[in-house]
Amino acid sequence: MIVCSEVEKKIDSTFSVGPLTLTVEPGIVTALVGSNGSGKSSLLRLISGLIQPDQGSISRFQREETNWREKIAFIPQSSKGFEKYTLGHLAAIHQVGFKNWDQKKFESLLKRYDLPVDKDVEELSGGMQRQALAVLALSRSSTMLIMDEPLAGVDVHAQERLQQDWLTYLEEDPIRSIVFATHVPDEIKDLADQIICMNAGHLVGKYEKDELLSRYARFWTNESIEQVRNLEGVHSVFERGPQVEILSEDREKTELALLEKQLNVTLIQPMKMAEILRMLLKEGEEINDAHY
Repeated sequence: MIVCSEVEKKIDSTFSVGPLTLTVEPGIVTALVGSNGSGKSSLLRLISGLIQPDQGSISRFQREETNWREKIAFIPQSSKGFEKYTLGHLAAIHQVGFKNWDQKKFESLLKRYDLPVDKDVEELSGGMQRQALAVLALSRSSTMLIMDEPLAGVDVHAQERLQQDWLTYLEEDPIRSIVFATHVPDEIKDLADQIICMNAGHLVGKYEKDELLSRYARFWTNESIEQVRNLEGVHSVFERGPQVEILSEDREKTELALLEKQLNVTLIQPMKMAEILRMLLKEGEEINDAHY
C-alpha cells in the first residue's frame, strides 16, 4: 500500500529523518513509538505527502495512481491552520477538495461527538479540537487513516467513541489500514497489529504486537542471581530481597533453560505493554548509537 525506499528528509539544521525503508501493508494497524523528537510526526507527514523527501521515494497504493491523496485521511497533532474556521466552513472546503467527502456522515459524526458546526475551532477546548479533526478525517471514504497523537487531551468517553469509530472504519473495508503515533501503551495494546520504534530519525525496530506480548515475561526465583543472569532469553535480572526478578525477551527459551538446570521458579507473569516498550526503546537507542 505504502512503500518508502531509502527516504531522507532534512527537517532543520539539527535534525533529519532517514534514510529509512518502510512498507505499510493493507489491513494492518501500525503504531509508531519513540521519544519526543524521534521523527514520528515527520514520518507521518512524509507518508501523507504534506512534506516531500529530499532523497529516496514513496510509492502510494500503486505507482500509476494519480489520485492517492483521495485515499489518505490525516489527523494532525494540532489544529494549526484550522483555528479561524468553523467546522461548517471546513466541511465546505473538504467537500470541494475531496470527491470522497460524505456530508451525511459528517453531520452524523457532529451529533455523535456533540460538536458545534458554527463555532471557530480556536474557541473549542483542546480535546474537542482533537475530536473535530477526527470527524473531518472520518467523514471521507479513505483507504488509509494516518493519526498523530489522536487521543491526546481527549476525555475518556470521547476516547472510547473514537476507538469504536476507528474499528468501524477498518471493518467497513478489509484493505483499509491505520498508521498512528502515540506515547500511550494502552492505545498500542488495544489498537495496533504491529509496532515500529523510532530513534533520532531512524527506524530501529519493527515488531508484531501479539508476538511481543506472548514472548516477553517476568520470572521470579529464589535461586542466586549468578545462576540465572546468563540463561538463554534473559534480558536483565534484579535482586528483590530474597527473590530474583528475571525479565525475559523469550519466555519459552528462558523457561526451558530454567527447567534444564532444575532451577526453582516461584512465579511467572506476563509483562505489561509499557514495560516491553521501555525495553524496546532502550534497545533502539543503543542500536542507533552503534549504527549512526
